Amino acid sequence: MIKELLKRPIAYNPIVAKAFGSVKLGILWSQMYYWSDKTKDEAGWIYKTQNEVFEETGLSRKEQETARKLGNKLGVLESMVMGVPPKVNFRVDIDKTIKTIEVYMKKKGKKKTKGIILNQDNTAKVIGKVKRDIKGIKPGIFNRKFFDEMKVILSNPGVQPTYQADSSVFDIKWWIAEKKIIITMKDMSDFVLYWTEPTKSGKKERWETERTFDVKRRLLKWIENKNKWSKPIGNKKSLTV
Repeated sequence: MIKELLKRPIAYNPIVAKAFGSVKLGILWSQMYYWSDKTKDEAGWIYKTQNEVFEETGLSRKEQETARKLGNKLGVLESMVMGVPPKVNFRVDIDKTIKTIEVYMKKKGKKKTKGIILNQDNTAKVIGKVKRDIKGIKPGIFNRKFFDEMKVILSNPGVQPTYQADSSVFDIKWWIAEKKIIITMKDMSDFVLYWTEPTKSGKKERWETERTFDVKRRLLKWIENKNKWSKPIGNKKSLTV
């Protein structure tokens, strides 16, 4: 019997809840919309007790009242209590609902994306204002985080990583974009592969053998050297890093 009940879900469209700003109203509205073409009332009213609504949607009495108030306020679902025993009269305003959804979709379309993206040439670009949470991390820990994160990225080519607020790679890409420095993914890959080469003992990586190591300064110097070494000398071609 329970299995049979589970086969009868409530028809519910998430766009309705998003436009209304309420999942509860979205569920209640969807159920009343289902009944809207089945009512015999000429004015389009649907009569339901609170228990009937609970049985059909699972919404408690308090949740129903909250949803009803918002529905009346938005004008998408009219409701009023009438009769003995008291029943709630619902009426869906489909035109108002469509307008509400259209307004929501327009606002969503205008909302600016925030974050950091890579251009087609793999250069970084900051979109909007995004807060970073990388401050306070000691240089050695930052370096380790950066190289470890980059190893994961380089080992998964074609997969666009999702950066967290405390991601050191995100911080570096942010810095690159702010400084308007052109660094391709190949440049970054070569930089990481060079500085993470293990020592003969295998206990350390190349960057750990340096007395001081600042990723941003080293990366900037790497690009400067790359641009300098890649310039042709006479008719001879120089090596590129």
